[in-house]
Amino acid sequence: MIHPFDDGNGRVGRAIADHALSQYLGYPTTACLATAIEADKKSYYLQLERASRESLDINAWLDYFSDTVSQAQEIAREEVDFVLAKTRFYEAYGDQLNDRQARMASRVFAEGRKGFAGGITTRKYEAITRCSNRTASRDLSDLVAKGVITPLPGGGRTTRYELTIVEPSGFGLRTS
Repeated sequence: MIHPFDDGNGRVGRAIADHALSQYLGYPTTACLATAIEADKKSYYLQLERASRESLDINAWLDYFSDTVSQAQEIAREEVDFVLAKTRFYEAYGDQLNDRQARMASRVFAEGRKGFAGGITTRKYEAITRCSNRTASRDLSDLVAKGVITPLPGGGRTTRYELTIVEPSGFGLRTS
């Protein structure tokens, strides 16, 4: 990887790598190279150290980097899928949510593509919306009835829910 500054700042180097990849392909990439590297920075620095100090054989670096580019493409795909799912969710249910329910949905989506850990519970709903237990239970029941949330399997003492995934409508294509 290119580190153009003496202080070892690799941000510009990663931006140059993204740009070079786009030039090579002939179109802009949607790679999230910095995100992929950030996910396992220890390996990044280890591979960078090996490539720059141990020998002139950069094959290990090229293997690492090509794997990282592939991971970056997967992250980009997940990000695009997440944004599309969020858009479809609000198109389908946005006008059916009261202020508390909208706040809860917004908080769930704020977690990004990795999702809302542990699902939505009555207690989490109360904390997010600052409402009473009864109001939370009523709002959650309303969301289940509308199909906005679905219970997660496993049940137990506390029911956990997730936002409903709205499938694409087919983009106007018809099948005979």
